[in-house]
Amino acid sequence: MIWLFLLLLTITAVILYLLFAPFILYINSDEGVYRIRFHKLASVSYVAHNGKPGLEIRIAGWRKRVSHVSFMAKKSEPQKKVQKPSKPRMTFNRVLAVIKTFRISRFYVSIDTGNAQANGVLYPTLYAWGQYAHRHAEINFLNRNTVILEIKNTMARVIKAFLFS
Repeated sequence: MIWLFLLLLTITAVILYLLFAPFILYINSDEGVYRIRFHKLASVSYVAHNGKPGLEIRIAGWRKRVSHVSFMAKKSEPQKKVQKPSKPRMTFNRVLAVIKTFRISRFYVSIDTGNAQANGVLYPTLYAWGQYAHRHAEINFLNRNTVILEIKNTMARVIKAFLFS
């Protein structure tokens, strides 16, 4: 009887972890980091190793690098299309509700158009937008473009928005 209770408790804990652990989209153009991460359990990163683009997949201590060439080279033969029963359509309101569940936790944009006059025109616009949105956006005159973005969400918020919209 105790083992059944412990099994149910373990299954419940795993389900709650999967529902409430955040998954994170992180982009840092200065460091060249482009990553999708599920809490600390798993991540997929875009990397350029020895000048070759690819993906680095990490799942609970296991790591695998997949080159761009290896997963682009495999082409399957065209298959016959089987008509599937129609699924309920995604409505615009439902998609908008799911998009609203994402939270921006870090945002920094610094751009340079390469044209000093255009930079001068855009400078007050981006400054005002940054003050209004409480986000850091700026025009620089140093010929440097930087984007740092971190977006978080949980499966519980996505499911709630999907079901109740």
